[in-house]
Amino acid sequence: KFKFDLEHVFIGPVKTMIKDIEAIHAEFPFDLVVADIMFFSIPLIKAKFKVPVIAAGVIPVAETPKDLYPAGLGLAPANTLLGKMKQSLLRFVTDTVIFKRPNKLFKSLLQEHGAVVPKGNVFDILYRSADIVLQSGTPSFEYDRSDLGKNIRFAGSLLPYTNNKSTGNWF
Repeated sequence: KFKFDLEHVFIGPVKTMIKDIEAIHAEFPFDLVVADIMFFSIPLIKAKFKVPVIAAGVIPVAETPKDLYPAGLGLAPANTLLGKMKQSLLRFVTDTVIFKRPNKLFKSLLQEHGAVVPKGNVFDILYRSADIVLQSGTPSFEYDRSDLGKNIRFAGSLLPYTNNKSTGNWF
């Protein structure tokens, strides 16, 4: 299901989205784009409009870690040699078998439009294409990793709006 969604919900509409963004840019030549980290048009915006992109990360960091399991599996980091080998194997299988088709589809789309294609899978490309990723939470919400992207900045918790006026009510 997730592979289908990657291909048809996230990657499939990118060409149409870019046409819409081109129309917006013709009326309003923006200097910056702020987008969700899962907005798959980020690399094309960078290529076509040559503007910085700031991405908001509200999901756990999905950039592939070299010393952890692939993102999204919910597995705690291994601390044994066998466990680290298993992590490495799962990263390889995830990229080259499970998500082979979405990875190939997305990279082909980017190349077709003249975008730079960073190394890695579809998630790595999104993180590495954004100039800054404002990640919700704090580093302590993430597993320790030796290769956190230099463009990732933890923004703290996302709290609901308040007007700071005390009403005297505690409920």
